[in-house]
This record gives sequence, structure tokens and C-alpha cells, in this order.
Amino acid sequence: MKQECLWVLLAVLQLSRCKECREIPHLVVHEGARVQLHCAEAPCAPGVVPWTKEERGDQGTVRRVSVNATDRHNSPARCSLTVQNTEESDSGLYYCGQQLAAQLVVLLPGTRRYNISTQDDVTLACPWAAGRPAGTRVSWRRRRCEGDNSYHFPRRSATAKQRFFSETPAELLIRNATRADSGMYFCNGTVVGYLNVTRASGASGSI
Repeated sequence: MKQECLWVLLAVLQLSRCKECREIPHLVVHEGARVQLHCAEAPCAPGVVPWTKEERGDQGTVRRVSVNATDRHNSPARCSLTVQNTEESDSGLYYCGQQLAAQLVVLLPGTRRYNISTQDDVTLACPWAAGRPAGTRVSWRRRRCEGDNSYHFPRRSATAKQRFFSETPAELLIRNATRADSGMYFCNGTVVGYLNVTRASGASGSI
């Protein structure tokens, strides 16, 4: 019974975490880029603002490590953090003080990035399935947040069936995209690319 309660609590925390991830800025760059992160609240408190990055241990433990004073991280102005020459290990959730400020996603060279707006359609190509015979079984997954569990496609709900299609092994069609569709996509364990969905101009709603 205690174990069941623990799993329920973890599921609730995960849902809350995913909601936070949808609402904060997502910065998606390739390795070597220079990025600047900003505090979510403006104006922020006067004085030096401590920036931290969330890291996960081997056993799933979560801790925050300081990123204020390193060779590649600096905070030249209040309420902002600059990351020079980004590396894949810089990916993660960043906090300005106690406030979740942004998620940084650093892609390896060659990783494709799909940039679309909400309500757009997009087709993702599976490199693993290229050249394989028709009928080859392909499993699609998405990782939305750093440290997040993966979501499998296609979903079984009626709404999901209307928006997610995998008519051929090599492609996944997403219709009427929402911000919640953002994330790293995989097919049979192979990286497909990062889908970055931003709110269309004039669109309303959080997702």
C-alpha cells in the first residue's frame, strides 16, 4: 500500500513538473552556441542572483548545482545568465534564485530541429526505418522535459488518434500541434530530432 501511494505521489509530481516545463521558455541550440537565460520574474530581487541547474543522480535523485562561477557560465547583469560555447551537458532546467527560469536543450551536431507554430502540422522522419521493408514495426517516443519519462505514440485516446498518425514505418504525422508536443523524438531508440512548438501569433491558451 505504501509503495502504491509513493507511485501515485511521483506521478502527481511528474504531472506538475511537465506543466512547469510547458510554461517556461525553451531554448534549443546546437553545441557551440552562446545563449542567455533570463529570470522568469521581472524585476528580480536586487543584488547577486544565484543561478543553479538541476541535475539528476544515478538513482533518480535530484539536486541543484551552482552555475554562477565557471569558465563558461557568467552572470554579467542582474537577472540573466550567459552560457558560452554550449555543450550537451548544459541541457537541463535552470533556476534563477528559487524560480524555474528556463529549459536549455543543447543538441549534438547533426541533430535535426523542427521549428513550427501551434496548430501547424509536421511530419517527422525516422532514420532507423529508411530502406527497411514495408510493415516494419516502429515504436515512437517523445521526451519532453530533461529527466522526464518518455511518452509513447500513437496514443490510444480518441483525441490522440485524431492528431498522431504513423501511416508508414518511416514517418510520424502530428496534426494541429500544441506546445505540449515539444520535445526530443525517438524511433526505435534512434534520435529523430527536437520538435520546438511555439505559440502562433495571436493564439491564446498556455499550450
